[in-house]
Amino acid sequence: MIITDCPFCNSDNTVSVLKMNLPTFHSACSQEELSEATEAGILVAADFEIKACTNCGLGFNAQRLPNEILDYIYSNYRYIKPQKKIGITKYESMVKFICKHAQKKQHIAETGCSDGYLLDTLFSLGYRNIEGFEPSQEISLCNNKSLVRNEFFTENSVFKTKVDVFYLMHVLEHFSSPIEIMGIMQRNLTLGGKIIFEVPNYEF
Repeated sequence: MIITDCPFCNSDNTVSVLKMNLPTFHSACSQEELSEATEAGILVAADFEIKACTNCGLGFNAQRLPNEILDYIYSNYRYIKPQKKIGITKYESMVKFICKHAQKKQHIAETGCSDGYLLDTLFSLGYRNIEGFEPSQEISLCNNKSLVRNEFFTENSVFKTKVDVFYLMHVLEHFSSPIEIMGIMQRNLTLGGKIIFEVPNYEF
């Protein structure tokens, strides 16, 4: 699916910034996994294009993969593994930011928690009312697996109590409609609740 209009402001004033072919799995996988994906008709590499909106400045992926392929990729996702000491420094600023803006007694939910490093770190710092969403099996490395729902975060996700803080680290940009996802989070937030996220900056 090729997107020409800005998904945020709907402007058609967009320009191509970058085109390349990218792997759909961001870390090494076994030959068996590669063969299974290939046999299932899953792309192991795909064309990628960043377009920039000259109206609002948003950068977005203009070549979105079909939902069935995306579901397969995210259910079998591979990424950097801070639990194995790979890429820990990437998470340091987010931990500090969350600790600054969220109290230990508050209900915190992470969307796309990967191997659970941030959840485990917050738990070690005394946070207890926390939970995460992760559709892949990366959560097998998490020390506090009971805190993680092995599922996609969707409009059907239900919470026992309102959430004080949602946080997403390089996850928001993976949703087909980030605005809709933020709307779902907003509906589940407490009064004065926060949504904390970090996304790539295409200018760097």
